[in-house]
Amino acid sequence: MAEFPLAITLVCPGCGSRASQDNFQPYACPLSHEVGPEHILTRSIDVDVLREETDWKALFESRDEDNPFIKYRRLFYAYRMARRKGVSDEAYVSLVRALDDAVAEVDGKGFRETPFFPSVALGEALGFDPEYAPWIKNETINVSGSHKARHLMGIMIWLKLFPEANPVSESAPLAIASCGNAALGAAVVAKAGGMPLEVYVPPDANPKVLSMLSDLGARLSPCPREGDRAGDPCMHRFEEAVASGALPFTVQGPRNALCLEGGLTLGYEMAAELARTGTELDALCIQVGGGALASSTVRGLMEARDLGVIQKVPRVYLVQTESAYPLKRAYDRFVDRLLGEDTSEIGPDESLKRAQGRAEAVSKLPREELEA
Repeated sequence: MAEFPLAITLVCPGCGSRASQDNFQPYACPLSHEVGPEHILTRSIDVDVLREETDWKALFESRDEDNPFIKYRRLFYAYRMARRKGVSDEAYVSLVRALDDAVAEVDGKGFRETPFFPSVALGEALGFDPEYAPWIKNETINVSGSHKARHLMGIMIWLKLFPEANPVSESAPLAIASCGNAALGAAVVAKAGGMPLEVYVPPDANPKVLSMLSDLGARLSPCPREGDRAGDPCMHRFEEAVASGALPFTVQGPRNALCLEGGLTLGYEMAAELARTGTELDALCIQVGGGALASSTVRGLMEARDLGVIQKVPRVYLVQTESAYPLKRAYDRFVDRLLGEDTSEIGPDESLKRAQGRAEAVSKLPREELEA
């Protein structure tokens, strides 16, 4: 019997490291704490192998299965690793359905494809003709009220598939630094999975959110600032916990690359509806924090294009608030390194003015410099 093809690998673009097929904790690049290029595991798919497996356009357009973690399972690293280790397709589906049923018991609903449609009302408010109504993806009706739980479900499926390699206990719990939607998503999925969760929160976190987290069984650890130490105190405590044995149950790709798998379902679902309706989008606006939502959604759309589901990926615009724009700051530092400039002291207004010129300058750089 032929070995099930992996067809998906986790690769660090910073150093070229690949996650071994014997590594059942493929959360971060082994050199993630090294100074130098960014070290983060990203997906690489073998399009030729995957194209031979099924008619992806027909699968995406089909409405026979509405649970995205089952419908798109053949595109998950977790699924393909499990198949290579002897887990049958039926066993995988059974595991995911049972876990999804548990999520529904906790939250009142499981994971299902969420609406993606042209909003005539929004278009009218913006002064658009009905035929040019902007499309919106409504994640407010998803598990825990946002897209965050998708990311955590991807990790939980991995933990359920390979429990021996990922022991979770009261002394080594799941861990996350958050005081909002990510924490709520983590708490719902952790409770459904029957695993303890430690949430690192700021002292001024919303009491209502803290109460909801406690009701879901999460352990809360307030994190006051320690002297003049730079950075987020919650992230410091989270990193310390992971170093001591906690498992990173987070929506941040550099800390756990598997969180991006759950986020891929957003891009897949959007591609599916675009394919069903024969629609092509010109632009996609995504409100982001650190970038996991954007990177996973866009990668999902790109993979759908590569598999022949849609013809093109729209131009992507990432939106952040003026008071908190970590991804923009990270991008500026990256461009500084490429262009030999220093924009660390300029504010958001000046940064916005310079963005177009900087993007044009980067577009003219040799491709090998961008990939270095």
